[in-house]
Amino acid sequence: MKKLLLTICTFLCLLFNAQLDTDHWFAPMSAKAGSNNLDGYLYLSTNEATPFDVQIFNNNTLYTTVQVSKGNPVQLVIPNYFLITTNPGDLFTPNAMGMYVKGSKKFFANYRFSLQNHAEIITSKGLAGLGTTFYAGVVPITGIASYVNSTIGITATEDNTSVVVSGYNPNVVFSDGSSSPNKTFVLNKGQSYILDATSTDSLYNLDGLTGAKIESTKPISVTNGNFNGIYTDFNFTNNDVLMDQAVPVDRLGKDFVVVKGNGSNTSGMETALIIATEDNTQLTFNGTASGVTLNTGQYFRVPSSNYIDQGGGNYNMGITSNKNIYVYQLLAGVSGATGANEYATGGMNFIPPLSCFMPNKVDEIGFINRIGSQTFSTRLNIITQTGATVTLNSNPIAAANGPYPVTGNPNWVTYTIPNVMGNITVNSTKSVTAGIAAGSGAVGYGGYFAGFLLSL
Repeated sequence: MKKLLLTICTFLCLLFNAQLDTDHWFAPMSAKAGSNNLDGYLYLSTNEATPFDVQIFNNNTLYTTVQVSKGNPVQLVIPNYFLITTNPGDLFTPNAMGMYVKGSKKFFANYRFSLQNHAEIITSKGLAGLGTTFYAGVVPITGIASYVNSTIGITATEDNTSVVVSGYNPNVVFSDGSSSPNKTFVLNKGQSYILDATSTDSLYNLDGLTGAKIESTKPISVTNGNFNGIYTDFNFTNNDVLMDQAVPVDRLGKDFVVVKGNGSNTSGMETALIIATEDNTQLTFNGTASGVTLNTGQYFRVPSSNYIDQGGGNYNMGITSNKNIYVYQLLAGVSGATGANEYATGGMNFIPPLSCFMPNKVDEIGFINRIGSQTFSTRLNIITQTGATVTLNSNPIAAANGPYPVTGNPNWVTYTIPNVMGNITVNSTKSVTAGIAAGSGAVGYGGYFAGFLLSL
């Protein structure tokens, strides 16, 4: 029996495809915040000691080739037109945007960008980010401005890929003036398509695209969110970029833990957006039934009060459901207590479901506190199984930083480590994930590094 269980566990571990992968696709986005001082960078890192080549493509054309190895991550300038556009002519039509990154061995890839008072990280999920059915992770908007939008970017990985976007509010008015119950288009490998809806065009645009269904005949990559977004009930003017890469429905789960970012739990900045993929989805927070039931494509924004202080200002929250869901963490990159305005420092993280078969290390994340030449105060949040021994860059973690229990979920614990910098490696004797909350002044963003279950 023990041998059988070991065989099963080993098999399931092999099914987990972390963000550490050989192939990474990035879909583009529509910017409504302007492009003042817009700088974008691709960050590559790996646990492989021997250097290997990584190729970067745009529209099936090789942009450049770099080498990466353990201890030698890469920061590479990426032309803005690869992934971010302010040109209406790039929207609602197949375009040459998007990026494909390929290596002979596994590596992390994330795209970080900053512009005046804004920043965000798009963390590639590797091959686990590709699929044929998604529900859009677009944040419901509470403030209206010409620079606040909802955007969905889709990139095809194979020729003759048919895509249908449906299930959104048919009264949404897209930025090209159209209003229809669905959008249908065909893409070839490396081509992209961007949907965009500005908050000023219709009140239905505030949340009409949240939970939209995206279906394709062949694997696609999806980037979704708001460029920019406002999501609190207390401040309707400050905004930041809220974007991340989605995963298809067959990578989702029912069990999640979220660690609070740098904002207060009374500002409304620290919350989670939940999107259902099946009817009669029931939500539980911290082991207590919420009474909230969602149908397919519906969403719920979790009140900040669901975060629990587990000691020393370390807040976390357990989220469970009876059916598979999307969970996006919305956070503040800085605290209002520092004299900064946390309402202006929003960030967005896709949160992966938990499993005992996830990888037991995150090795390595390069230049963790940098975007180009800028450095930001960066906090590392770690989630691992109860009883695990965890190290950061081979050093023990101070007792004040964890482990902290998760109310209602005795199987997992969390750590919070402030002021991390440089290249980091997290090792655990059990399954582990790691996320960051970072910012400075009016800049805030989040990023997440984990593993995802591959479908059988």
